[in-house]
Amino acid sequence: MSQKIIQELLDRVHFFYSTIQERDFEVKAGKRNAITATKINSLIGKVDSPLRPLELEAKQHWKNVMSCDYMQFPNYYLGINLDNIDQAPHIVERQRRLVLCVSLLCRYYTLFYEEDYMFTQMLTYEDMTPPIYRIYFQDLANDPSGRLKEDFKKLQSICEKHFPDYTFVDHRWIMTIKVPDMQTDTGELQVPERSIYSYLFDNVTMKVPSVLI
Repeated sequence: MSQKIIQELLDRVHFFYSTIQERDFEVKAGKRNAITATKINSLIGKVDSPLRPLELEAKQHWKNVMSCDYMQFPNYYLGINLDNIDQAPHIVERQRRLVLCVSLLCRYYTLFYEEDYMFTQMLTYEDMTPPIYRIYFQDLANDPSGRLKEDFKKLQSICEKHFPDYTFVDHRWIMTIKVPDMQTDTGELQVPERSIYSYLFDNVTMKVPSVLI
């Protein structure tokens, strides 16, 4: 990813999120909320957005397509649940998704696979939710069928058709580059950090231990 794109994304983070020193949380939160409100009101009023025809076209190619534009975050999210991958029964369940996130805070989108591993054998009476670990990736060397590349390119083509003024950005870059947390003043010397992805692209999803590939 070019330095120009990185700088542009960082500028958008600082435009929509306050630094601890600025203390203009309400002003910048208001900008984000206005964008989100427009998105939600369009959904309620059944006003077409670019996501709607994109979703309909995606459903022509995949069965389990889910959009989350109702979520309280300024982005469009589309997830495609792919077939479960067989694992040892009653020990590990593995689910693979192809995920598209189109930011409404910048003119960029990202596309990647999520693969969740749920260790069902580790359930306890105290915690009925099994441990889940997640891997993010675009492609795997062990893909003899070529399906991963094919599905990735297909959804990317559909996205660029319906969002022609948007540019693809690699998830590995925006999930790796960290920015000091603009929203939390802990009073500690070590300021928490969040990724560019978390600021500009993230949806309200469950946070789990994850690995980038």
